[in-house]
Amino acid sequence: MSANGRIITAIDPGSYKVKAVIAEITDEDKPNILGFGTAVSRGIKKGKITDLSKATESIVSAIEEAEEMAKVTPETCIATITGDHIKGINTTSAIIITDQNSDTNDLRNVEKEDLIKLTEYAKAINLPIDWKILHFLPQEYVLDDQGGIKNPLDLSCRRLEAKVHLIAYNYTNATNIKKSIENSGLKLETFVSHSIASAYGSLYRDEMELGTILIDIGGGTTDLSLHYAGGVYQTSVITVAGNNITTDIAYLLQTPLEKAEKIKKEHGLAIPSDSDADKNIDFNLINGNPSSLSKQQLAQYIEPRVEEILLEVKNECRKSNLNFLRTFPVVITGGSANLKRIDELAENIFETSSRIGIPHDFTGYQEELKKPEFSAVIGLLKYYIIASKQPDSFRTTQKRKFKWLDNFLKKFL
Repeated sequence: MSANGRIITAIDPGSYKVKAVIAEITDEDKPNILGFGTAVSRGIKKGKITDLSKATESIVSAIEEAEEMAKVTPETCIATITGDHIKGINTTSAIIITDQNSDTNDLRNVEKEDLIKLTEYAKAINLPIDWKILHFLPQEYVLDDQGGIKNPLDLSCRRLEAKVHLIAYNYTNATNIKKSIENSGLKLETFVSHSIASAYGSLYRDEMELGTILIDIGGGTTDLSLHYAGGVYQTSVITVAGNNITTDIAYLLQTPLEKAEKIKKEHGLAIPSDSDADKNIDFNLINGNPSSLSKQQLAQYIEPRVEEILLEVKNECRKSNLNFLRTFPVVITGGSANLKRIDELAENIFETSSRIGIPHDFTGYQEELKKPEFSAVIGLLKYYIIASKQPDSFRTTQKRKFKWLDNFLKKFL
């Protein structure tokens, strides 16, 4: 069944903002945005529900704004999921491929059943109680001693190995997030890892092939995904992000959090500059008294926290064991990517090129949505389009209805 003409709703329940986007899938396989909504996030902290009632209110507010703009009332949605209850795991699995009807154990062609068995072996890893696999992302297949195979089906070998990246999630936390979304009246079809959604929103296909480090710095979490040769080699969630920068400013300046956020957005710099030493920022202290500081001083407060985030991402990247990782460019997206000169700081830390990632390949409301903070929610829509091209994508039974979400990743990532 084609997705063309279908209406899909994407929800990104962040710690700072909840975003909802309603789109129609066009013949050009691009999401045509019909409406979008944002709401201040309440009851959601670092990807976890801390107050179900407040979280539901925030989600409802974003959805209603999107519905009013789109003039449609959707019934289902897909949503991002993030937090320290999301884990990326690199693993391998292998099976013997031989012709059982032959006395010499001749090699034979790889069949669909072999890939299913290989997938199940890869997923059979030790996970804590209440943890489940969300995504199965093949990096490459190895036929005997020949690596770099992307699709081994019908190829001949004696031994088939899969190198994969798994993304697992805590079922309890996911259930609570699902409850907060479905309390809004929409049926949640599936979750998608925030890091994967951001990649679809802000990266280009060539970047996924040649190698890219994607860093999505949101309000409550920083999501990392490392892409190479069409595969995902590392995903991590770091619970230090934009809200920590705001808290630092509020503490150091002794000003309210709301004012600190405004100062960060309007005057924040990731790297201090001597040219900003004479540019003053006026603000009020918590007690209401007036105060001021230079933009250079503000940048000196911000830089250590941003540097901490980027260095932690760099350490996480090393877990991928890619020897040529240092050559990969960096793409920074998410709301905190709006912080001026953050790409320059990333270049200094990673010693490579860097750019700000914004969503692309969609129509409608481009002026409003071509911003880093919308990368994940737009990426969700693009994810859906590619998934819908897979055979038997939409089943009537709920249990198997969205098995395509893993199937298409095997071909696209």
